[in-house]
Amino acid sequence: MVGPPLDSLDTVLVTLTEKVKENLREVDYLIRWGGEEFLVVLPCTGIVDARSVAEKIRAKVEEHFFDRVGKITCSFGVSLINTGQTVDESIAEADSKLYKSKQDGRNRAT
Repeated sequence: MVGPPLDSLDTVLVTLTEKVKENLREVDYLIRWGGEEFLVVLPCTGIVDARSVAEKIRAKVEEHFFDRVGKITCSFGVSLINTGQTVDESIAEADSKLYKSKQDGRNRAT
């Protein structure tokens, strides 16, 4: 089945998800959270390794030349689900860190 042609944003998002998936394990999850935001869930991963994965993805995206738009960058907020913390609280913490990354100049993992 052939669908309508992708616009620039759709093309970037498809390529971006491919780049991210190249840097994830089979047990990891990539979830579109809305618009241009994604969650990457890394089971059984500590904060240091999670931040390392975010940094690796950030660098791979930064070095890639995307058709139609050229270079793009990504910002990350990294968080763990701690004992006594709900998933919603962990996501809110990651979201807060994401906005900190953006405020601090973008293209970084906080």
